[in-house]
Amino acid sequence: MPRIRKCCVRECNNDNKKCNLFVWPKNEKIARKWCRNLGFEGRKIATTNTFVCAMHFEDYALGAKRLKIGAVPTLKLGKSDDAVYLSIKKSNEVRTCCAKGCPSDEKDILFAFPDDEIDFDNWVLALKISTSYSDRRKLFICDRHFDVDSIINKKLKEGAIPKHNLFYETVGNCSSFSSNRVLHPSKRQ
Repeated sequence: MPRIRKCCVRECNNDNKKCNLFVWPKNEKIARKWCRNLGFEGRKIATTNTFVCAMHFEDYALGAKRLKIGAVPTLKLGKSDDAVYLSIKKSNEVRTCCAKGCPSDEKDILFAFPDDEIDFDNWVLALKISTSYSDRRKLFICDRHFDVDSIINKKLKEGAIPKHNLFYETVGNCSSFSSNRVLHPSKRQ
């Protein structure tokens, strides 16, 4: 018989099967904030099977599939006093595609730059941008620049390189990609 997963927040009657449930945080500092906000202080929490549904988090604390780092439940907590700890601050930083002249919008899927240095260098070469490996966490590129078969379930295949709709200032719309500029893929173990 399958285990029934449900939200642990008092008086939460959310039975929407499409509503995401988030497991209790492993980070002790964040877990204490969750306990305080939910009125669970002094209780032993079974962290692997205790869940809180998405209804209890601000929109900006929700990622596509996971909570953002530092997210704390603050909404509809089933108790009268206000939440003591607020969730992470809403980011003023808007993620955008770093390809020059790209008209991407919120409907496009954005991918973070790869952690592998050779893959990172290949993307930088393909995009003709000047940046350093240490800035990779701030860089994103949209799905408009990849082969359709390089994206499966909104995830990018390993080794995919941006090739399409690369709007260079001097060249114009450059849909082709010269493979002689590409470094050899790294060998993963």
